[in-house]
Amino acid sequence: MYLLARRFTRNALIATLLLLATPAFMAASHTLMGDLPMTAFWMAAAACFIYGVDRDDNRLLLLAGVASLLAVLTGYQALALLLLLPAYARLKGKLAWKTALPMALPLLGFGAYAFLSLAYYGSLPRFTHAQGLSLEGTSILARVEGNFLQLGGASIFPLIMAGVFCLRRRRWLMLIPVIAGSFGLALYYSLTSEIFPPATAILLGVFLTAAVVIVLSISRESASQLAIAVSRRRVDTDYIFLAFWFLLMLSAVALVLPHATAKYLLPFLAPAVLLFFREMEAAIRSATVITVVALLALALTFVTGTAVSSSDYQLAQTYKDFALGFQDHYEPAPDVWFVGEWGFRHYMESKGYRYLASDSTSPREGDLVVQVGLMGWPLQQAVTDRLMLVDKYEAGSNSPLRVLNFEANAGFYGTHWGKLPFTFSNHPLETFRVYRVTAG
Repeated sequence: MYLLARRFTRNALIATLLLLATPAFMAASHTLMGDLPMTAFWMAAAACFIYGVDRDDNRLLLLAGVASLLAVLTGYQALALLLLLPAYARLKGKLAWKTALPMALPLLGFGAYAFLSLAYYGSLPRFTHAQGLSLEGTSILARVEGNFLQLGGASIFPLIMAGVFCLRRRRWLMLIPVIAGSFGLALYYSLTSEIFPPATAILLGVFLTAAVVIVLSISRESASQLAIAVSRRRVDTDYIFLAFWFLLMLSAVALVLPHATAKYLLPFLAPAVLLFFREMEAAIRSATVITVVALLALALTFVTGTAVSSSDYQLAQTYKDFALGFQDHYEPAPDVWFVGEWGFRHYMESKGYRYLASDSTSPREGDLVVQVGLMGWPLQQAVTDRLMLVDKYEAGSNSPLRVLNFEANAGFYGTHWGKLPFTFSNHPLETFRVYRVTAG
């Protein structure tokens, strides 16, 4: 990121730190998911390719191809590099065999992987979840709304982000309709849903306003640059490239991926941060003022990112604590079964407890079955008919911040749990229910 920031802004260090401080990036940094490694390879590929094109350096172009291959094999989203990187070369008037050949590596690498998947499993790699991708209008709108809310809440601190993108070309005029629409939708949700208290509605209005402002601002400036290009005047090709990167990935995530989640922001957080600084540098003449605004954005974003990461850590810790203390609180049983995934599954299996699949009827009389509130699946009727609740444990927290909670409407890792990336609530972090299997 630092090399990209040096290339596109005059505030490389602060821009790099701002990216690292975003809630999406900070929370992803302490997980074992592949999104962050994919993003690292992605940005390495972009940096190598851009500098390789600028300097006509074949070694950097080759490294870009290798990094692109690693990115694609880490996450399918990186296939967008096959469009993104040649677009940069085209904008610079340097699209030729030499700059296009590095893209053969990720293309051939993914082709080989697809062939092996077909040979071993009889199917091509899947790009959607088991239930497939809904193309119904309401589903697409829900994903667009979810991604906008994730962008507004899990990236740069929303109030500063919206303010900076309104500095040029009288964009502040669009604030009135955008705010009215965003808070009007928040009011509608608040009046029609029991899980939309005023604080949650306000957060939704702020997040949605910030996201709509940044998308409209980038789209409007891109249209202006393209209009200049049509008239054959000099255009800001760097801005067009960054805008293409941002808008391409935002559209792809909203339209192709099955749901909205903060981790899907990672591939286009870098251009969002770079465009944020380019907007400041174009609108504010004083370098001191730019530095002050940038440091304020960094500080507020860091505080938000730290709070979100801490809440995420506390949620994960509840699974470890429950698994380690289970034997001390419940009478021995022939077998202990559990329903759940993520760290909960890891800790429960490490203690010798058994994973209960949805199609299993294995639990016997006297066994214990543990279910958690945030994850689960329907069990066989022959099992559920014999379950008797013996205990319910609610894991609390001193912090009111929630990142994954049905009752709080928080869905940092997916809008299945809630519309917003995080909210404030006094609901438990997690709920554990322990059942005894009866004779039936």
